[in-house]
Amino acid sequence: MSSNILTFTCVGVDALKLSTLHDHLQLAVGKFADQWPAPLQDCFDDWENPFVASTSLRGETLRFVIDSSSGDELEKTHIQALHDAGATHIRVRIWYGQVGETRTLHYQGGKKVSAKAFPVPTLTQEEQLLELLLEGKEAAFAKAIKGGAPKDAVVDGAPLLVHAAKARLGKAVSALLSAGVDLIACLAWVDEIAEVIDGYGGKNTPALLRTLIEAPQADPAALWRSEWLLRALCEHPELLAVLASREGVDVNAQIRWALHPEQVRGSLLFNSVNFFKDRPDVLAVLETLGARSVAPPTMSDQRRLERMYWQERDADTVAKLVAAGVDLDTPLWDDRPNSLLRNVLRHPMVGCRPLTLANELLASGASAAFWMAPDIFQREVLKSLFDAQDLELMANFPLRDDRPFVLARDSKLIVDFMAGLLAQGLDANMTVRLCVSRLTGSGSGPDFRYTRLRWRGPLLGAVALLLCGRGTEMRSICLPLVELLLRHGANPDAEGELVDNMMKGEICWDVDLRGDWTREAWENHAATGTVLERLRQRQAQAPDEVDAALLAMMEKAVASR
Repeated sequence: MSSNILTFTCVGVDALKLSTLHDHLQLAVGKFADQWPAPLQDCFDDWENPFVASTSLRGETLRFVIDSSSGDELEKTHIQALHDAGATHIRVRIWYGQVGETRTLHYQGGKKVSAKAFPVPTLTQEEQLLELLLEGKEAAFAKAIKGGAPKDAVVDGAPLLVHAAKARLGKAVSALLSAGVDLIACLAWVDEIAEVIDGYGGKNTPALLRTLIEAPQADPAALWRSEWLLRALCEHPELLAVLASREGVDVNAQIRWALHPEQVRGSLLFNSVNFFKDRPDVLAVLETLGARSVAPPTMSDQRRLERMYWQERDADTVAKLVAAGVDLDTPLWDDRPNSLLRNVLRHPMVGCRPLTLANELLASGASAAFWMAPDIFQREVLKSLFDAQDLELMANFPLRDDRPFVLARDSKLIVDFMAGLLAQGLDANMTVRLCVSRLTGSGSGPDFRYTRLRWRGPLLGAVALLLCGRGTEMRSICLPLVELLLRHGANPDAEGELVDNMMKGEICWDVDLRGDWTREAWENHAATGTVLERLRQRQAQAPDEVDAALLAMMEKAVASR
């Protein structure tokens, strides 16, 4: 989970009270809340597991930094507790790690006040530099560093480079790196430093990384377990070999997870897809070093499913996950939790793997309950399967260990997928609202010479008349899809209509179709009528072999009711 970093600046005239609060904070530095002194625990007892990163007291100004969970909210009770502890004025700068944004709040007497009402705190030159970082004033900070300000200053327990790195201030980081900041002093924060060197080091990146990995003060074994350092070194395989050659390095060691430092994520080779996309030059170095793919001692269901989604090295198959008791419906990715099944159709279908995997998941009992809602089904399923413009945009998308989806060869994947949804209760009589257009020959968008057809009616009619209707490239799967819908209770006598405009507030899902029609054939639909009536009308005007088979199936279904 992402964290929030809160920097508190408290100004007060009661030196004894502020000193007592500072004493409590000093005892809590480097510790989570369960190890804090009781008075400090009481201040933040409703937060998940906050961590005191640093504290300092200078005259009437107390500063401290707390790293908290993204779900922890700053409340009036927290502010009042600090007031009670001697702070007459409080400034809180909150960096929201999940979105990378900063917010500053000022308080006096338990109420929010303007920034002007906050007294100017007593600060050293080093603390003034940190103020510039906290305020996001990168240009002023960079100017000060270029002008000779102490680039290696340690403020609130960490070097300026670490503060700049954690706040994602690229210009400030670049200024410090260009000024020759002491990287060795930042080794305790090697993940953060390696990440910004990789991002902002420019042409000096290899030399900066070499400084870290060759530092006599560094623990080479610990460096090899740093996720961000290894990611950066994989861009420079020769440096990866340099670090591996140092005494004590185990190239098969478990790597610390940067987002979850208490967890490990396997050896470097085990993470080859995620870290360096299996690049041959890096693989060659690892092969020379005798590297092995070593899984972590334990993996959560979420991690195992994510590895399969990204096709990582030694990822499990659906069958192995089921045999291991993994819950296939486990939400993936903390910031946008969705199940694996729902994720596989989030993008246009360009290869066979998404539908192949989806069918395996459905056959193994993964829930598709989220697709039972009509709007979600139309947005995430019908558009993914039938919108030719989305497919055109992804036509040159590189496929990894997959083959392009070719309808003539792979159409059964769509049919099996729809069968899996219907088996889980998809309403075969669902009313859908589609705005169907003909795609231009270039695939750049709708062909506006052809009328946009706005269909409000049963899914059966949408499939038989439009999505897989006469002239469409999906025509070959019309019969098996209609047969599926009829078998699950679709009613051919259900009314559908083509309307000029949808009602106010009514959602209509755009689908662009590729195919071969004259304008007359495209627009040859009655405004109203049942699915069966519409097919009979079209067949009477111009006989069609597929429509004849559809009529026979539908008439048989009606007769058997």
